[in-house]
Amino acid sequence: MGQFVASVNGGDIGGGGVVIPLDTELLGDRIGDTEANIAAVVPTGARGGDGVSPETVMLLAEVGTEEVTYNLESSGAYIPGSQWIPGSQWIPSTNWVPWPNIWSEIEANWFWTSNDPEDTAVLVPNIEGVMDRIGMEELPEDAEMVEEGDTVAAGNALIAMFGDPELYPEGTNEDILPEEPIFPDDPLFPDDPLAPELFDAGAQAPIGGAGFGMGVLSTPSATVAGQDANPIIQVSSEDLLTRDETASLLSNAGISDSNSIEWAAGPVSVEIDDVEVDYEPPTLLGEETELELFTGVVSGGEAPWGVTLGVARGTPDDHVIAIGLNRRPVGTAEGGLEAVQADQHVIGNMAEMLAVTVPSLSAE
Repeated sequence: MGQFVASVNGGDIGGGGVVIPLDTELLGDRIGDTEANIAAVVPTGARGGDGVSPETVMLLAEVGTEEVTYNLESSGAYIPGSQWIPGSQWIPSTNWVPWPNIWSEIEANWFWTSNDPEDTAVLVPNIEGVMDRIGMEELPEDAEMVEEGDTVAAGNALIAMFGDPELYPEGTNEDILPEEPIFPDDPLFPDDPLAPELFDAGAQAPIGGAGFGMGVLSTPSATVAGQDANPIIQVSSEDLLTRDETASLLSNAGISDSNSIEWAAGPVSVEIDDVEVDYEPPTLLGEETELELFTGVVSGGEAPWGVTLGVARGTPDDHVIAIGLNRRPVGTAEGGLEAVQADQHVIGNMAEMLAVTVPSLSAE
């Protein structure tokens, strides 16, 4: 997944992308009509130009049968799901979580999930062409080559399809893929190449932590007549995120691809409501601290970014502020804010990541 995203994003895996079920009117009317459960993976680099090119989209389709006979001339690969799609938004693992989640405006009627992750796999036809296209030098660990006539378990399998016509495999496609690609020949969203509806509606593509950034700010502490004289200490974290003092820190941590940062929406304080999170409030330079979580939308070089942030603060000596952030492409301020607020997995992963990273900070 990460290598595909990076290949479309000009090598920038951290630029991320979105995933959206194909059975929504937004994409179903543009790509093709199918009864299969299919999700479209659309990297950030797909937007712009004359519209979203089908060559920049990957589809992951539910097979729908317990087993399938591979009857294509070009070799395929049977890849463990945890090696193709990270089990977490942040850290690749075999702990597969329900994903895409159900978000506010669009109810996904299926999940990328398995009760037994070891049984889950992705079947990739024309694997040699795909590897060359996305820059894979070798197959992932435990992947198996699949040749014409082989039968593979498919109860928990997905098939990866690419919009690039050169990657569509030759041969009989019965029970594997449609006879003809369901992708159109023309770009999607030519009326608005930035495709704001698409990037607002999609959930964040899982790319194994590549979208995480962190920055630390230390400001001197002083007291006057027994009172803190450092004005930053009295500023709320919500306000602090919008101040000049933190602008360069956020920029260096990768909050946007723009030289200047403008908040189009938020930051808004959020809570973890709908997912189980395994973390404890972190310590910062040995001092217990609370973790605050925020979402918002900031300006970008071409289009806005939805951001999730975690803030930990403490005054063991100087006042220290640690900020973790994640960004994803969105289309508009209002729709983008709804999207990042609804993606509870990302918010939960932010809390878990900071619970590990903040205690590791040193005073040096």
